Amino acid sequence: MTPALFGRDHPAGVLRSEIGRATDSHGGLVLVTGEAGIGKSTLVTNAAHEARRRGALVVGGSCWDSDNTPGYWPWVQILRGLRRSATAAEWAAAQEASDGRLA
Repeated sequence: MTPALFGRDHPAGVLRSEIGRATDSHGGLVLVTGEAGIGKSTLVTNAAHEARRRGALVVGGSCWDSDNTPGYWPWVQILRGLRRSATAAEWAAAQEASDGRLA
C-alpha cells in the first residue's frame, strides 16, 4: 500500500503521464526537486509503485549532501540497478551500443 498524497494532484498527474509514455516505449526523464519535507519521496514512491504495476523496470538514484559524494553518484546507482536487472545478453548489447563505455 502506498502512502496517500494530499495537494499533489498536478505533479502526480505529470508522473502518471510520463509513466504512460515510458510504458509506450517513449523515452523521457523526470527530475523531482524541492525543499525538504514537501513530499518528494512519497510522490516518487507512489509513481514507482504505479510504474511497476504497469510492468516497467524501475531503478533510481539519489544525491548525498556531502563533500565526499562520488561524482555522478545518482547515475552510478542507476547504471548499477540496470546492470543487476539485465541478462548477460542484454548487458552485452548495451555495452556494444555504447561502444564499450559501460563497464
